[in-house]
Amino acid sequence: MQTEMSCYKDIVLNMAGQHHEKFKGGGYPQGLSGDEISIFFKRLVFSQA
Repeated sequence: MQTEMSCYKDIVLNMAGQHHEKFKGGGYPQGLSGDEISIFFKRLVFSQA
């Protein structure tokens, strides 16, 4: 189980770090925009809309 879940660790940490980023920029903490934002996070935001 631990080995199976470890493959998701980077994805989850990346999404957690991007939860205030904005697609058009101006977010924080990294000020990412567009393609700089993880596709996994974009899907999460879309699914919540």
